[in-house]
Amino acid sequence: MILTQENLQEIEEHITQILPELLTRNPEIATTIEGILAQHFPRRDEFSKLLEELRLSRQENALRFEQIDGRFEQVDSRFEQIDGRFEQIDGRFEQVDSRFEQVDNQLSQMNTTQLTMRRDIAKLQSGHEHILKQMQGQENWLRLMVGGIHNDEGSMAEDLVAAALRYGLRTDDIDPESLQLRQPLVDREGTVFLAGYRTEVDIIARNGHLTVFEVKAHRVKPGDVGMFALKLKLFAAQNPDREVRGLLIVPGALPHVHEECKQYGIELVS
Repeated sequence: MILTQENLQEIEEHITQILPELLTRNPEIATTIEGILAQHFPRRDEFSKLLEELRLSRQENALRFEQIDGRFEQVDSRFEQIDGRFEQIDGRFEQVDSRFEQVDNQLSQMNTTQLTMRRDIAKLQSGHEHILKQMQGQENWLRLMVGGIHNDEGSMAEDLVAAALRYGLRTDDIDPESLQLRQPLVDREGTVFLAGYRTEVDIIARNGHLTVFEVKAHRVKPGDVGMFALKLKLFAAQNPDREVRGLLIVPGALPHVHEECKQYGIELVS
């Protein structure tokens, strides 16, 4: 399937609209993102320039797709003309037997050309699908990093979180069925915390082990990594027959966060 200008415009508008909506809903997210961008990413004017270049690139791509569509229409028109010529050739077969071999060669060349075109179209469609999938993954990952979908509930949230994790962790083996979001964790015996301590954890079950993960949309405060390590310790104590791992997702993590995660054996994605 070839994308039209309308399809590309809808995708662009959706991406452009979703982030402002999140920033309007929670102004603290804007402050956090601004702080992170100031330390680790280009300035606003540079980022605006990059966005403008991306917009121009999309316009160029849209124009190219329109040109390709026009060429396909020209090819279809030529095929119709060739079909008309076939009818004329059929009428001349009895009089021009010597031309059979030439016509067969022409047909063979046309079949080869048509097969090549079909393969090229299939490659274009595959490339479009890959680009759309990557764009959707980037959007979901950004929303997860700023807390835009992790606070949702229901199967839709699991679908979006799974898609975001597949993109952010560069893996294909995370699906909604492997996620267990907001699972209660209670220290009834006082194994790690005070007896009766209650909290929630998010879990990925895959490849025979359990991964407890946490997303820190805001700047990590002192003690946050240690608290997550204690939750991980309690969860592991309550699941002695399973391999338990920890995963902390922190946008723009500072050096001390890296050091603490390494100290506690926690995988950090920044």
